[in-house]
Amino acid sequence: MTISSLAVGTDAIPSKGTTSPVSYPVEKASPTLVGWSDFAGAIFALNKTASIGWRYPTAKSKLHRVTYVISTPLDRPVTDAGSNTTHVVAGTLNCKMEFVIPTLATSAERSEFLRRVVQTILDSQFEAAVTNLSFPL
Repeated sequence: MTISSLAVGTDAIPSKGTTSPVSYPVEKASPTLVGWSDFAGAIFALNKTASIGWRYPTAKSKLHRVTYVISTPLDRPVTDAGSNTTHVVAGTLNCKMEFVIPTLATSAERSEFLRRVVQTILDSQFEAAVTNLSFPL
Protein backbone atom coordinates (compact mmCIF):
# COMPACT_ATOMS: atom_id res chain seq x y z
CA MET A 1 0.00 0.00 0.00
CA THR A 2 1.30 3.47 -0.87
CA ILE A 3 1.80 5.88 2.03
CA SER A 4 -0.49 8.89 1.68
CA SER A 5 -1.94 11.68 3.78
CA LEU A 6 -4.12 10.61 6.69
CA ALA A 7 -7.83 11.57 6.58
CA VAL A 8 -8.95 12.58 10.06
CA GLY A 9 -12.59 13.29 10.95
CA THR A 10 -13.63 16.64 12.44
CA ASP A 11 -17.15 15.94 13.72
CA ALA A 12 -17.85 17.10 17.27
CA ILE A 13 -19.26 13.69 18.20
CA PRO A 14 -17.94 11.04 15.83
CA SER A 15 -20.24 8.42 14.48
CA LYS A 16 -19.80 5.85 11.78
CA GLY A 17 -19.95 7.32 8.29
CA THR A 18 -20.18 11.01 9.25
CA THR A 19 -16.57 12.15 9.52
CA SER A 20 -15.24 15.04 7.45
CA PRO A 21 -11.67 14.36 6.36
CA VAL A 22 -8.76 16.62 7.22
CA SER A 23 -5.42 15.78 5.68
CA TYR A 24 -2.42 15.07 7.91
CA PRO A 25 0.64 14.83 5.64
CA VAL A 26 3.30 12.17 6.14
CA GLU A 27 5.94 13.40 8.59
CA LYS A 28 8.13 10.31 8.81
CA ALA A 29 8.36 6.90 7.24
CA SER A 30 10.61 3.94 8.00
CA PRO A 31 10.39 0.22 7.21
CA THR A 32 8.08 -0.43 10.21
CA LEU A 33 6.59 2.99 11.10
CA VAL A 34 4.61 5.74 9.38
CA GLY A 35 3.84 9.03 11.14
CA TRP A 36 1.53 11.86 10.14
CA SER A 37 1.40 15.38 11.56
CA ASP A 38 -1.09 18.24 11.34
CA PHE A 39 1.11 21.09 10.16
CA ALA A 40 -1.76 23.63 10.27
CA GLY A 41 -0.35 25.37 13.34
CA ALA A 42 2.74 27.55 13.39
CA ILE A 43 4.27 25.84 16.42
CA PHE A 44 5.74 22.38 15.78
CA ALA A 45 5.43 21.23 19.40
CA LEU A 46 1.65 21.75 19.17
CA ASN A 47 1.11 19.61 16.07
CA LYS A 48 -1.44 16.82 16.37
CA THR A 49 0.12 13.53 15.32
CA ALA A 50 -0.78 9.96 14.49
CA SER A 51 1.40 6.96 13.73
CA ILE A 52 1.14 3.31 12.79
CA GLY A 53 3.96 0.93 13.65
CA TRP A 54 4.18 -2.79 13.10
CA ARG A 55 6.22 -5.88 13.90
CA TYR A 56 6.17 -8.95 11.74
CA PRO A 57 6.02 -12.49 13.20
CA THR A 58 9.30 -14.15 14.07
CA ALA A 59 10.34 -17.76 14.51
CA LYS A 60 9.66 -17.47 18.26
CA SER A 61 6.54 -15.30 18.09
CA LYS A 62 3.80 -16.15 15.58
CA LEU A 63 2.11 -12.80 16.11
CA HIS A 64 1.72 -9.62 14.09
CA ARG A 65 1.75 -6.48 16.22
CA VAL A 66 0.18 -3.25 15.00
CA THR A 67 0.55 -0.15 17.18
CA TYR A 68 -1.49 3.00 16.57
CA VAL A 69 -0.70 6.21 18.49
CA ILE A 70 -2.67 9.48 18.39
CA SER A 71 -1.40 12.58 20.24
CA THR A 72 -2.88 16.04 20.75
CA PRO A 73 -0.74 18.55 22.69
CA LEU A 74 -2.56 20.93 25.06
CA ASP A 75 -1.79 24.58 24.31
CA ARG A 76 -1.89 26.91 27.32
CA PRO A 77 -0.87 30.38 26.08
CA VAL A 78 0.71 32.70 28.64
CA THR A 79 0.71 36.49 28.13
CA ASP A 80 3.32 38.56 29.96
CA ALA A 81 3.11 42.21 31.09
CA GLY A 82 4.26 43.39 27.64
CA SER A 83 1.38 41.55 25.93
CA ASN A 84 3.77 38.95 24.49
CA THR A 85 2.21 35.52 24.21
CA THR A 86 4.19 32.36 24.77
CA HIS A 87 2.59 29.05 23.86
CA VAL A 88 3.20 26.34 26.43
CA VAL A 89 2.60 22.62 25.95
CA ALA A 90 0.85 21.87 29.24
CA GLY A 91 0.40 18.18 28.55
CA THR A 92 -0.68 15.84 25.80
CA LEU A 93 -3.82 13.80 25.19
CA ASN A 94 -2.58 10.37 24.07
CA CYS A 95 -4.14 7.19 22.83
CA LYS A 96 -2.05 4.11 22.18
CA MET A 97 -3.68 0.99 20.81
CA GLU A 98 -1.78 -2.21 20.24
CA PHE A 99 -3.31 -4.98 18.21
CA VAL A 100 -1.84 -8.45 18.70
CA ILE A 101 -2.87 -10.61 15.77
CA PRO A 102 -2.10 -14.33 15.60
CA THR A 103 -0.80 -15.39 12.18
CA LEU A 104 -3.60 -17.95 11.90
CA ALA A 105 -6.34 -15.26 12.04
CA THR A 106 -8.19 -14.97 8.74
CA SER A 107 -8.94 -11.71 6.96
CA ALA A 108 -12.63 -12.09 7.86
CA GLU A 109 -11.79 -12.57 11.54
CA ARG A 110 -9.49 -9.53 11.53
CA SER A 111 -12.15 -7.42 9.80
CA GLU A 112 -14.82 -8.45 12.30
CA PHE A 113 -12.46 -7.69 15.20
CA LEU A 114 -11.68 -4.22 13.81
CA ARG A 115 -15.41 -3.54 13.35
CA ARG A 116 -15.97 -4.45 17.03
CA VAL A 117 -13.13 -2.16 18.13
CA VAL A 118 -14.53 0.79 16.14
CA GLN A 119 -18.08 0.19 17.38
CA THR A 120 -16.83 -0.06 20.98
CA ILE A 121 -15.03 3.28 20.69
CA LEU A 122 -18.22 4.84 19.26
CA ASP A 123 -20.32 3.44 22.13
CA SER A 124 -21.88 6.12 24.37
CA GLN A 125 -20.25 4.63 27.51
CA PHE A 126 -16.78 4.91 26.00
CA GLU A 127 -17.49 8.41 24.64
CA ALA A 128 -18.75 9.59 28.05
CA ALA A 129 -15.73 8.15 29.83
CA VAL A 130 -13.31 10.07 27.60
CA THR A 131 -15.19 13.36 27.09
CA ASN A 132 -16.94 13.80 30.45
CA LEU A 133 -14.88 11.51 32.68
CA SER A 134 -18.21 9.82 33.43
CA PHE A 135 -17.51 6.14 33.96
CA PRO A 136 -19.97 3.23 33.89
CA LEU A 137 -20.89 2.18 37.42
